[in-house]
Amino acid sequence: MKAGNVWCWLLLATCSCGEAAHHDAEKTRAPAPALPDNCEPEVGAGDAALLDDFEDGDVALDAQGDFHGLWYVNNDGSGQQSPAADADAAALLGSPGAPSSPRFALHTSGQDFTKWGAFAAVRLNAAKTYACLFDLSSYSGISLSVKGEGALRMNFGTVATTPTSDGGECRTDACSDYGKVVELSSDWQRIDVAFSELSQPSWATTADWDPTRALRVSFWADGADFDFWIDELELHR
Repeated sequence: MKAGNVWCWLLLATCSCGEAAHHDAEKTRAPAPALPDNCEPEVGAGDAALLDDFEDGDVALDAQGDFHGLWYVNNDGSGQQSPAADADAAALLGSPGAPSSPRFALHTSGQDFTKWGAFAAVRLNAAKTYACLFDLSSYSGISLSVKGEGALRMNFGTVATTPTSDGGECRTDACSDYGKVVELSSDWQRIDVAFSELSQPSWATTADWDPTRALRVSFWADGADFDFWIDELELHR
């Protein structure tokens, strides 16, 4: 599927304490939990649902909202992404995270991509070998904390925007999810994106926005070189 085109301590003593805290955090990363053997369609409920704040030290979504998914990265093979797509998933967690959830955040960087680029993503409701639907229609958008260099495109994938080869219904070579480009800065910023702000790229095969058949959330590097951090993802009404 095509891309959505798609980081000082003042004193040495402070530095030492900060580094110690950082290393302690590194040691508490948890292995990726196993996904269930099977999944059934899920329906979002409540006024808000935490997708992930990474404070538990693993790459699994927050299970209290009936989410079942593991964060991962991938790319077109033309450049270098860190962590690499085949690295231990725990390498995706960097620290510190956003101020209100400082232990961990998702972090990936890369350079020299010349094709469709690179991304980080998570399926919302996945089993070990396939993904099920998640009905997001009770929510109106998502809030999250981001920082980094450049820009990224945040996407929501549905059955209609997913190629048939990945279990969707899009039968062309121009499948692309609904999303929005977010400009990044070196400081953490809290942003709120309404589903009504999402759109497909101009080149994409047109598909209706159907949040009742959502499959995943993804973050695509909007450029050949990138460095982005993501934290505190929460769906809201």
